[in-house]
Amino acid sequence: MKPLVQKLPLSDQASFVARKYTSPFFETAWHQHEEYELVLQLDGKGMCFIGNYIGEFNAGDIFFLGSNVPHEFKKDDDIETCSALVIHFKPDFLGKDFLALPEFSEIKILLADAVLGIKFKGIINKQLNSLMTTLSSATGFERITLLCQCMLLMSRVNEKATLSTITESNQFSNHKINNVFEYTILNFRNQISLKTIADIANLSIPAFCRYFKRKTKKTYIEFVNEMKIGYACQSLIDSEETILQISYASGFNTIANFNKQFLKVKGIKPSVYRKNLRPIVLEAV
Repeated sequence: MKPLVQKLPLSDQASFVARKYTSPFFETAWHQHEEYELVLQLDGKGMCFIGNYIGEFNAGDIFFLGSNVPHEFKKDDDIETCSALVIHFKPDFLGKDFLALPEFSEIKILLADAVLGIKFKGIINKQLNSLMTTLSSATGFERITLLCQCMLLMSRVNEKATLSTITESNQFSNHKINNVFEYTILNFRNQISLKTIADIANLSIPAFCRYFKRKTKKTYIEFVNEMKIGYACQSLIDSEETILQISYASGFNTIANFNKQFLKVKGIKPSVYRKNLRPIVLEAV
């Protein structure tokens, strides 16, 4: 099936949606919607899937997603709740022609970049956090001005990273690829054979491998390993388990392969990742 297409309700008193979502309403299966999405993770942690990007999210992280970019934020199994402040707006919420105005040139570039998904980092997160929090309880014209301030701030900072490498959301319009994504998101910690996943796509193994690479710009094995490494990253920071225990819990059969794939995906060894990132997290608690 295609990603779930969400219809986001608007009241008569609002041109865009700004609300807090908390588990179990935080979790939404692999989905897409016409509206742009600005997400502030308030608490909790887990993995995010944006286009063909796989990574971790933590409290304080901020993401900006373009129109119809398929995505899913999945909380870790070992925590009870996650919550996020989410702003949804259509590109023409100010009218059909506002992007054509020369004063909106910066915003137009920002919205174009959002088709890849954007994650912000650094000092901007505190500034955006403040603006978004104020916006969530604002009324009237102040809501418009605050959202415009958010977009202007996002358009001018350098401390941001684009995430997906797929520039067209219609790459995910086929039910085959979305069935594969949803199954993999649910089962990546188990051993998924190429035959199993090829059967889900109703293709032979060679045809599936070619199809998946064409759709996602990466092999299926690379895709699964990225999910496993994303899961392992959270455990390396948050748990007291040994690296060996984490490697098995993440779905790897050998510590040697875990170390090899971790280095390939993250550019450093798991032990170095834990040493570098854990003090930062503990200091923030």
